[in-house]
Amino acid sequence: MFRNLNFQRATSTFVMVALTNLTLAPLARAQNAYDAAEKAGLLAPAAGMAAVSQQPKRDGGGPDERFAQLLSDIHDDLKAAAPQTAFGTNAQHAMQAGAGRDIAAKATNIRAKHAQLKTLYASIDDGFASTAQRLKTLKLPAEIQNRQAAAFGQYQSRKAEFSRLMTALEKESDNSSKQLTAMADLGAYLSRQTNKQPHQYTNPKKLPFGMPGNTVRAPHTTTEQFQASLFPPKHDDVMLAGAIPANLQFVQTVLPALPNAADLAETDDIQMTQAIRDKAAALNKNPVAIYNWVRNNIAFIPSYGSIQGSDMTLANKRGNAFDTASLLIALYRASGIPARYAYGTIEVPAAQVMNWVGGVGKPAAAQNLLGQGGIPNVALVSGGTVKAIRMEHVWVQAYVDYIPSRGAVNKTPDTWVPVDASFKQYTFTKGMDIKANVPVNGEEFTAQILQGATVDEAQGYVQNLNQGAAQAQYAAYQTRLKTYISSQKSGATVGDVVGMQTIKAENNTVLLGTLAYKTTLTANTFQTLPDNLRWRFKTNIYAADNLSDSSSPIIEIDQTTARLAGKKITLSFAPASPADQELINSYMPKPHADGTPIQMSELPSTLPAYLIKLKAEFRIDGQLVAQTAGNFTMGSMVRQSNQYFNPANASWDGGDDNDITVGEFNAIGLDLQGIGESQLKSHQARLDATKALGAKYQLNPGDKTPISGLTKEDLAGDIQHSGILAYFALVDSNDRLAALGAGEVKSYRLPSYGRFFTTAQPHYFFGMVRSVGFPGVTMDVDYLRYHVAANDDDNASVVRFMRQAGSLASSAEHSIPEMMFASQNLPRNDSRQPQGVSAIKALVLAASQGQKIYTLTQGNRTLHASILQSLAIAQDVKHEISDALSAGKEVTVHAADVSVGGWTGSGYVVLDPLTGAGAYKIAGGANGGELLFAGFGLIGLSAALYAFFAFGGGIAIAVGLFVIIHLIFLIVVLELAVNACVGVAVFGMVGGPLAHMAKASGILIVDIITWVINTSSVVYGFYPCTI
Repeated sequence: MFRNLNFQRATSTFVMVALTNLTLAPLARAQNAYDAAEKAGLLAPAAGMAAVSQQPKRDGGGPDERFAQLLSDIHDDLKAAAPQTAFGTNAQHAMQAGAGRDIAAKATNIRAKHAQLKTLYASIDDGFASTAQRLKTLKLPAEIQNRQAAAFGQYQSRKAEFSRLMTALEKESDNSSKQLTAMADLGAYLSRQTNKQPHQYTNPKKLPFGMPGNTVRAPHTTTEQFQASLFPPKHDDVMLAGAIPANLQFVQTVLPALPNAADLAETDDIQMTQAIRDKAAALNKNPVAIYNWVRNNIAFIPSYGSIQGSDMTLANKRGNAFDTASLLIALYRASGIPARYAYGTIEVPAAQVMNWVGGVGKPAAAQNLLGQGGIPNVALVSGGTVKAIRMEHVWVQAYVDYIPSRGAVNKTPDTWVPVDASFKQYTFTKGMDIKANVPVNGEEFTAQILQGATVDEAQGYVQNLNQGAAQAQYAAYQTRLKTYISSQKSGATVGDVVGMQTIKAENNTVLLGTLAYKTTLTANTFQTLPDNLRWRFKTNIYAADNLSDSSSPIIEIDQTTARLAGKKITLSFAPASPADQELINSYMPKPHADGTPIQMSELPSTLPAYLIKLKAEFRIDGQLVAQTAGNFTMGSMVRQSNQYFNPANASWDGGDDNDITVGEFNAIGLDLQGIGESQLKSHQARLDATKALGAKYQLNPGDKTPISGLTKEDLAGDIQHSGILAYFALVDSNDRLAALGAGEVKSYRLPSYGRFFTTAQPHYFFGMVRSVGFPGVTMDVDYLRYHVAANDDDNASVVRFMRQAGSLASSAEHSIPEMMFASQNLPRNDSRQPQGVSAIKALVLAASQGQKIYTLTQGNRTLHASILQSLAIAQDVKHEISDALSAGKEVTVHAADVSVGGWTGSGYVVLDPLTGAGAYKIAGGANGGELLFAGFGLIGLSAALYAFFAFGGGIAIAVGLFVIIHLIFLIVVLELAVNACVGVAVFGMVGGPLAHMAKASGILIVDIITWVINTSSVVYGFYPCTI
């Protein structure tokens, strides 16, 4: 798509702007985190990670690790030389990745690596023998010793077959047909084994960062249509043997005219928590006061179906019509006032709908938002003009004393009165005119970026961008921006700068008894919402060789999102038997005779995974809800699927399946319609409580009572949950304020999810897991859904925003883990601080090293094969890029692997040029970021190890304390996320003028705008977070 100057601008910008994020964003965020910690008195000498002289390599280590890496490297060479067999079931798609391969060079590499492998055979045999003797000496159960003998026999057998195939390859001359056959045979053999963790491929037709379509059905206009939609015919398994009766219909029972117990009951959606009861009491349990408060304080989100439930809607102060109705009903029922849902079709003047959905400028834009949110709607046109919008909607009926007080004095209830707290209008206050008063010379800005750069359109790359000049230009703009804002208003808030959206309050003294719009049909009333009006989330595990569309997961959670809202969901593994627990214990250090604490350095760097069996378990807020009946070998793979049920289209949808390494500790975070401040503070309070127990124990180590009740969920679980929660909070704030500042789009969050987990690294010997280490943590966000429309319904504005939002989200995937685990004992910009990696950061680092940065589009498709062949990156990545290009996507990738904090690999971005949807990936396939720790991964290992202990003890306490110490940094991160809008405001302030300047100048610098906004991060603490 990008050609000539357009290509140059887009490609160079991609890299340059991301560079700013690399250099400014982590430092700015870390500065705030540390400042907050210092002010709070949280930084103690013992806190943080120990300083170390250097970072480890991800695939370094002893003989086991080197052996596993060499096998993996040989397999990678075979994927390049003989892709038809070495890729196994993926061979058909691998052809382009292997095109133009140098067979002789690959054969030479394979021979050299085999020579290195053979030097390790004796060490590996000695390792097996040593383990066998250790098991015998410690008198570990016969079950464990039998596993050892069987594993060694399997290793010997597979090594013999590998050696036979290698001998056949080594005796053939280069480029001979027999050599090609030998390579194919060896590739086929290795393809049937797991020699490294599988690459997580992304389906290019289902990119993880994106937005839904806006096509919805027309709203129903008859009771019969609603009945068929809300209560479709059902059948049981017996009916499958024959035809379903044509007249089969399970209709809803007609609700009684007078209220009954169900009109006061709790449901999944109507939660009468303490917070709900307290709010009802604060409003004197008065039906008018309750209605006024909900209407005037809960912002509207144009989406469909019950998503959050009443409690989360109260906490977040925003929700769609269903959630707002649930909150209103919950407050009424908690006050002893019977209340029900009412559902039907309404007509609203177009101008009011445009205001209601967020202040868009065209009816088509309002319909776009309604459609993406799943709300059935249709425009009502008269004289060629859209006069109104017909749409399906939900409101509330409350049984109150209406005659004569109209609800003001609720003594003797007598009437079902309709009330709708979700419908409202807003006042929009303009911010400062940054565009006019702090102009940006886009041509000069771009010229500075390209000064001294090499732009080779013929080969599709840019190189050696002038990053220093770009940083200087941007720093100067920051200074001008701050000066202007300060001159306009002292102590300006973000709202003063970017503008505000405020609900037009109405404080009625009575219930009006009518709704604020035309109701064309009230089709149904419900005491409890039917299931097909509820969002659901399910997470499950399948065997590694099964697909997630199978009907038989091994274990599963499947609940309404309203029930799961705000809860911690974890997937972890526990010892399968007492014998496995005993084996794990045997590798742990013993209590010191003198009573001194066990040190983290005494922990093992890896565990003998092939001997350890584990069970998988799902927990919700620490409570076990599902556990596998069978068990898995530690370090083996299982398949996991996460999906949402969307009632708008009655279907399940989610990101690609994940290959889970047995032994990981996963927190699965749900971002339903944005993370609220109260949600963060609630989790922070839990961390504070755990930290206080640790502090109490430290004052008197002889008394283990304070921490004896702590579990893996209190420690490992809360760490992982904190990470994914902070990530979503930061990204939500980034998106919201960038949209406000740019002034072009309205953006909401649709239900999304992601994982933050301890990184388990298995070392494979011919497909069997020899050992597992825990080198760090990984952020993997597989499903980030946006709900966006341009104010003028211009798709180009949406694409600009989506590209910006994706890059913001990618940057957060490395910056959040960096903030969480930064060492207080090192200077903030010290290279020994833990360094995370994300797609954006890898690309930026590659650019700073002078690498070529390629942008592959449909416009330069004739170059794809040769460029892919030239890249010095993993064959699996090339394979995935090839698939994405074949599907019409655009890809940006750097020329060769980079190393970041012990991690080595590549970063690449797959984009849909038509929508701005994308995948921001790192080698290995994570749609996210990774951070490896100093030494041997004390954080990851300690969290993982604690998960394997069923009860306390010396080592469990030692591991637990180490994790507790780090909770102070997690608290700081959450505090920062609560106020994320402070720094993010600048994204919008910069993005607005740059975007308009770009359109006015006619120069295609959309990517420059997108990435500058993403990576600016200016000065956190600039303005108070008031919008």
